[in-house]
Amino acid sequence: MKRKNNNGTILIITSWVITLLAAIALSVTYRMRMELKLTGNEINKAKAYCAAKAGVVQALSVLNQDASAYDSLNEKWSNYSAELYGVNLFKDIHVGEGVFNVMYAYDRDLFSGSQQIFYGMQDEERKININKATQDVLESLPGMSSEIASSIRAWRGDADVTQDILLKEDMYYGGLEKPYKRKGKPFDCVEELLLVRGITQEMLSGKDLDSDGTINVNESGLSKYLTVYGDGLVNLNTADTTVLRAIGFTEDLVYKILRYRNGYDEILGTADDAVFTDVNSVSNAFSYTEPLTPEEDNLMNAKKVFLKVTSRYYMAYVEGGIAASSVKSCVVAILDKESEDGNQIVKWQE
Repeated sequence: MKRKNNNGTILIITSWVITLLAAIALSVTYRMRMELKLTGNEINKAKAYCAAKAGVVQALSVLNQDASAYDSLNEKWSNYSAELYGVNLFKDIHVGEGVFNVMYAYDRDLFSGSQQIFYGMQDEERKININKATQDVLESLPGMSSEIASSIRAWRGDADVTQDILLKEDMYYGGLEKPYKRKGKPFDCVEELLLVRGITQEMLSGKDLDSDGTINVNESGLSKYLTVYGDGLVNLNTADTTVLRAIGFTEDLVYKILRYRNGYDEILGTADDAVFTDVNSVSNAFSYTEPLTPEEDNLMNAKKVFLKVTSRYYMAYVEGGIAASSVKSCVVAILDKESEDGNQIVKWQE
């Protein structure tokens, strides 16, 4: 009887050992599978990143071939499409196992109302330079007030900001829960605006009004219209509606500028786009489409000091990925077309 009990005990222990070993084996197998999966994801992320870097190289190559005396939205750097040039250089470009897109969303079209997606780069001179903008230009930007505009000018250290305003600003920054000092020097990047009194993340980056998970053109914040690159002059060939309004153009004059640029097909970024080649002859250009009124002609001449027709700095937003995979890697690079030291990448953000 005792022998039978021993045999039963041994059988039970053996069963438990087998069960335990099976559980351990399953755990090890699961862990190995997870590690292999994670390793595969890391490899794909690295490949996607390399594809994004290849997109920046492509952007530099196209930019360095640009020898035009002006810069406009239907040039290769801005919209290198098969429709314009017979081949795509920025859309769904395969490099090994990776693929990249260099792309951006332009302002909602004034005439069709549709949002335009361009496969190319944005020039920074289509924007307002936050280090150069005057008080009235700053006040004309979306969501801006005269107080916030003054705070921006105080932050960057404008010499004509009164001592009363400077004292008020310094007291505000010094009274914060985590106090810091007013910079008193030019902005190094647009994101630095978040340190300025009155500027919120939503104001700078935009707000997802339709709750679709993305900030589209109509929901854009100030960052879409601002830059720290360039000499402060705005490229009349590339500036969008918001920037043209901020400079001080009337609605009718903005309409005529965009109508002229869109060409006969009324679509921006196509072969028949008209281009301003010289700010001193802008008024004459309108004689072929919709002539300016005397008041508009005077306004255009008055605003020439804010304008130019060329650009030097360009932003390449590159999305790299792997075919048949959801893994993505995004890179934003600011490129200098006229770099004197050969270092054309002046900013790199991942």
